[in-house]
Amino acid sequence: MADGLVGGLIVHERDGGSYKKGEGDGFDYSDERVLFLGDQYHDQSEVIVDNLLDWGKGYQGSHIPGMPDSIMINGLGQTDCSKVLIGRECDKNMPYAEIKSPLGSKIRFRLINPSAHGE
Repeated sequence: MADGLVGGLIVHERDGGSYKKGEGDGFDYSDERVLFLGDQYHDQSEVIVDNLLDWGKGYQGSHIPGMPDSIMINGLGQTDCSKVLIGRECDKNMPYAEIKSPLGSKIRFRLINPSAHGE
């Protein structure tokens, strides 16, 4: 799961139920956005788990997973390219995630966090 393709799935009631836009009671928003938060390690999860299970070795000098190499917001994140394996591409200048909306609008945010190791 930590290495695969992930995405959000939002299921609505057939008629929108009590969560229809603009009905009051805190649900009077003009639009909604999904904020998909996640962590990213440069190593595959199999490598991390195998090293963690070897008590003589550990992963990166520890017996618990350390901080991820990057925190991703909607697929975008910053990373330290000096830690990327030789021969792999790394763009340390990846743009920051932006959520754009019209001035004065009320936005409903849906936060989804499929992180492998939440800190």
